[in-house]
Amino acid sequence: MVEPITEPEFDLAESPVWDDRIDRLYWVDINRGDLIWLDWGTNAVQRRHAGSPLASVRLAIDGRLVLGRGGKLYTTAEPRRRLQFVAQIDHERSRRLNDSACDAAGRLWTGTMRRDATGFDGALYRLERFGDTYALHRSIEGIGISNGIGWNKGDTVMYFIDTPTHRVDAIDFDLGSGKLGRRRPLIDMTPARPDGMAVDGDGYLWVAVPSHGEVRRYSTAGHLDGVVTFPARRVTSCCFGGPQLDELYVTSAREQLPGPRGTPAGGALYRCRPGVRGLTTSRFRL
Repeated sequence: MVEPITEPEFDLAESPVWDDRIDRLYWVDINRGDLIWLDWGTNAVQRRHAGSPLASVRLAIDGRLVLGRGGKLYTTAEPRRRLQFVAQIDHERSRRLNDSACDAAGRLWTGTMRRDATGFDGALYRLERFGDTYALHRSIEGIGISNGIGWNKGDTVMYFIDTPTHRVDAIDFDLGSGKLGRRRPLIDMTPARPDGMAVDGDGYLWVAVPSHGEVRRYSTAGHLDGVVTFPARRVTSCCFGGPQLDELYVTSAREQLPGPRGTPAGGALYRCRPGVRGLTTSRFRL
């Protein structure tokens, strides 16, 4: 059963991530530039304006948060604390960061897109720490809208979504070096445009489909295994959470249609219990 956890109050909610240490869900409202969090025990929602476009939030090993804003990455020790600069990912004002994820070795992966969502001059980057310095690697070129990122259970395959391609791709992945190998289509979702993604404890992929108001479950072979339908058509991303990691949290955006702004459901945070568990979130090694 799908249930709304919040009012439909967000313009473009994205990048949900579960902090298993404190039972808290974080996500962002990109256009408003807000960092938002929900404490599991109370369902109390709080927010902090951090500047727009605020594209993503991830967790760091030391408990800090990692935020992608504009073309830069920042950290903050607490949701309301001062932001500290980490790295400049993209210097072009016409582009901004979008979704991000951390691999099991503690690297942070994040991609870019044009602010007007056109063209294919974005890229996927890998950021990792060596001693007292950070190394930034441009790993994939020619991306339209860099979106969902995940890994298989053995950390030998990266799953990657470039939304305008209508696909989820599988890429050979070396956890030791962080290098990417052969890339091939895994799931062709034409005419749908996939957005964010999560991987469950069985290794299956959960993909948000904004054009259909669905989150679809796929096997590692790319076969459709199940569909969860939501009141909001523009579902944007998903993650597993809850103390048992058996809850699927789904973000959504307001409808951009003629007439009154938004829909009754668009822009809310949703939760359901799909009958499977997720994986503990990997954290960035600062």
